[in-house]
Amino acid sequence: MSETRVHRMPQGSDEWHMIRLGRATSSCFDQIVTPAQRKFSKSSERYAVQLLTEWLLGEPIDVFESPWADRGKELEAEARAWYEMATGNEVETVGFIERTDLLVGASTDGLTEDAEGPGVVEIKVRKAAAHVQAVLESRQNEYAIAGAPQVQGELWVTGAAWCDTVSYNPSLKPVIRRVYPDPEWFQALEESVGVRFMKMLEEGREMLYELGAVPAGRIRPRTLATWEQDITNAYATGQIEAEQADTARQLVLDGQYALAQELIG
Repeated sequence: MSETRVHRMPQGSDEWHMIRLGRATSSCFDQIVTPAQRKFSKSSERYAVQLLTEWLLGEPIDVFESPWADRGKELEAEARAWYEMATGNEVETVGFIERTDLLVGASTDGLTEDAEGPGVVEIKVRKAAAHVQAVLESRQNEYAIAGAPQVQGELWVTGAAWCDTVSYNPSLKPVIRRVYPDPEWFQALEESVGVRFMKMLEEGREMLYELGAVPAGRIRPRTLATWEQDITNAYATGQIEAEQADTARQLVLDGQYALAQELIG
């Protein structure tokens, strides 16, 4: 199983936006994998351009949220408290969970655990009509509350044993639908997100470097292959430990080349 790194900060904070820069997030996996057919989506190119632009600028772009989305954030804590009371599961809020081997991550609405093992919680605060529709559909469709790419994406990123999806409206009875890892979805995510989309991002960065479209202080005179060779050599000769080698690789992926060079000497 791939390793993860948990970042604990308020979701929506400046720090949260920065840690997500240039990374594919589970909430946007539907732009990479089609929900119905689990195929590589045509929208992936547009999403890759967005991530590359944010990576270059060093700040998020096109951050717009509707008034109801703001209202949903206000009610999310209330929905989480209801979930804890209804299930008896204590929920830990976190900012962002990233896979250390890929430029991907998830901003789950909570980490929890019960007799079935570690789980994640995905809360959707909805208008009344949308909530009623989710309730009606949830008996037949396990993804009625939250879409398959996002839910399976969170499970794929975090390694959790299950995800409780929660539809909440303060005036109506909430509903919970538990979803488990789906091997077919995991395969689709590995192929489309882990391989094809990561290749798009890597090739995009390489092309931007070749064109000189790189912010000041982030120009690197080496290819990723050369970085890997230098890091491997530093580890083989005892200059750095295995954990430091992994940190150096992550710094390179994040564009922090000066820090990576300082680490490997």
